[in-house]
Amino acid sequence: SGRPYQTQLPELSGFLDSSGGSPVLTVYEPGQPTPLMFLKIASDGLATAGITKQFTKLIGQPWASGEPDHAVVLEVGEKLF
Repeated sequence: SGRPYQTQLPELSGFLDSSGGSPVLTVYEPGQPTPLMFLKIASDGLATAGITKQFTKLIGQPWASGEPDHAVVLEVGEKLF
């Protein structure tokens, strides 16, 4: 948009799970059940980061859609290895 934007996030907590074979970090606001971000590294070396609709609300830029708050609305990826 060409406009600078800055916000301050509250304290966040991350939980790492690799029970599915590849590590997944899920980030939450403490005491809240809705995830804000997901960070994953697949076995083929592709790392992805996704933000949920709830994260867009948290930063004051709500995603205009009918998805639930836990839905990933933006995801980027990069091949690491």
